[in-house]
Amino acid sequence: SSPMFPVSPCGCPTYLGSEPRKITEEFLWKRLRKSKPLRWPFPEMASPKLFASGNVLFVSGQVGEDIQGNIPKGIEAQVELAIENARRILRAAGSDLDKVLMCRCFLQKQEDFAGMNQVYFKYFGDAKVGPARYTVVAPPVADCYLFEIAMFAVVE
Repeated sequence: SSPMFPVSPCGCPTYLGSEPRKITEEFLWKRLRKSKPLRWPFPEMASPKLFASGNVLFVSGQVGEDIQGNIPKGIEAQVELAIENARRILRAAGSDLDKVLMCRCFLQKQEDFAGMNQVYFKYFGDAKVGPARYTVVAPPVADCYLFEIAMFAVVE
């Protein structure tokens, strides 16, 4: 089978696309208005959920909180909800998890790494086939969040 992305002469995956689609602000707002908006958990922080440059989408950090403001207990439930929240944003912009190039993950506690991986690999496969990723153990923006994820993806 052919690789998901073309490979450069040095063996690094690249994605240029044959005809990159210009993503305009108007296009994104039309797509986002058609989906149910996620409630941004920190109204005092003016942070967009999505930014596009060319055919690359940048999804801001998503946490394990549903649109009613419920935050599940446990790392596995929060990782699953955070990834699903990011997926909803990607789909609203015409992309999906299979187009993710890179994930930035933030854990509150080192001991949650295995639980995070269990759910992450369910969505993205193991480290040999999934998108590029780095994980940082860092204090959360609020103690109730055990995990946060940001994504870079393409839209065709």
